[in-house]
Amino acid sequence: MTSVESLVDALTGRSVVVVGDAMLDRYGTGAAHRLASEAPAPILSDIAWKDRAGGAANTAACAAALGANVSLVALAGADEGGRALQALLAKCGVATSGLVRGCDRRTMIKTRLMAGGQMIVRFDEGDGDAPTEDLAMQLADRLRQALDGAEAVIVSDYAYGAICPQILDVLANWRRKSRGRLIADARDLRRLAHLRPCAVTPNAAEAARLGGVTPADGDAGARVAALAGADLPGLTGAQNVVATLDRDGAVVLRAGKPPLHLPATATAEGAGVTGAGDTFAAALALGLAAGGDIADAARLACAAAGVAVAKPGTATCDARELRGVLAKTRPTPMPAILPSAAALASLGDALRADGARIVFTNGCFDLLHEGHLAYLEEARALGDVLVVGVNSDASVRRLKGPSRPVNACSARMRMLAALTFVDHVAAFDEDTPEALIRALRPHVFAKGGDYDRAALPEAAAVEELGGEVRLLRYRTGKSTTGIIARIRDAAPCEPVAPARSVS
Repeated sequence: MTSVESLVDALTGRSVVVVGDAMLDRYGTGAAHRLASEAPAPILSDIAWKDRAGGAANTAACAAALGANVSLVALAGADEGGRALQALLAKCGVATSGLVRGCDRRTMIKTRLMAGGQMIVRFDEGDGDAPTEDLAMQLADRLRQALDGAEAVIVSDYAYGAICPQILDVLANWRRKSRGRLIADARDLRRLAHLRPCAVTPNAAEAARLGGVTPADGDAGARVAALAGADLPGLTGAQNVVATLDRDGAVVLRAGKPPLHLPATATAEGAGVTGAGDTFAAALALGLAAGGDIADAARLACAAAGVAVAKPGTATCDARELRGVLAKTRPTPMPAILPSAAALASLGDALRADGARIVFTNGCFDLLHEGHLAYLEEARALGDVLVVGVNSDASVRRLKGPSRPVNACSARMRMLAALTFVDHVAAFDEDTPEALIRALRPHVFAKGGDYDRAALPEAAAVEELGGEVRLLRYRTGKSTTGIIARIRDAAPCEPVAPARSVS
């Protein structure tokens, strides 16, 4: 059982308050077999209606499904939608004493018409403007009452009026007096920066807009690097920015630390994303409240969101489902000697999911000597896992000449893998390890002090992917070339043929 799996049991009974914009998600699902004669619009028949909690209400329902004791503080109308929403919340086990229902306010309802698993149209109704002074004061009073003993508060701000100045004042006062965790999921996180959230959970588009960067397409590494280049912790006032990247999982951004990319769990084909952010925020908040670190809490949130989006419509994830998906995605131990760049990429994904700091270095390591040992041991101390790239025999010959290598690549890799401070090794045929670096996406690229930055063309790839380059101390007089020269000087003999790999 991993540390993330053991965290699931600790979620039960946590006291959580969700404050924000609650809404009712209404789904009408029917059959569409033909188009209308008067317009190119599908005709839906046999429509079945289903209501689900949405927005802050869905966040509260998600937290309750995971075993928390949840209170929702939100606005609704004294209308049919408000009654339906209150009944849904009660059924989910969410305390609704903080739901303020105004006589002159209409409940926000988002109605979706569906056919064949696809949304045909969505229409929204309800009041999303600022509440009256009286409603705002009532809402602030309910929040003060709910905050007593809260271990975590989730602010769910869809910009529909609930997070008004009165609510912000109550939250600021709670932050000054309480050690509880505040997690914010908001359209404009800058409004909440003065609250110094423990974590904020923007999606990729929101994070890019906030950081003033162009949303990156392509692989996960490029998307992570684009967001890592913006000062999102500074802009949001948050200790941790956990940006969700849909198919690419999530990335944890912290001031002064390299980005931590967490891969997504598998989802059902054709799955939607409605409510996924609510599930993510709820699971993240509970994981932190239960004592998990940000890496474990974020991995928990990725798994829970993966369960939710695999279901139709707005959905939740319960503790049983969460345990199941975490067990299925439990990383398989990787061999010390990795056979391919694809295996290296899988290793990198697994290590980042566990919050490990990855260090990469490379070299020929033809005759393993004291200088190598000191340098590799120093590199290992820069992180949690050391991966060593090894030049293949052909690569060594191009770099060192036709008489090298002395030892075949397979032998060099076995000797390196036997060192206690080397975790994994992988060979590469190119002149530089750039392909391995792009597959692994290390946090640190370490090289000996006999190199400078200009002599490392692969360093640009490391920095592009959000990593850092570290040049280690140079050990004078410690080199394979020098050892070979001394051996030849001491015992002149016929040249020995270079090693050949055994096929």
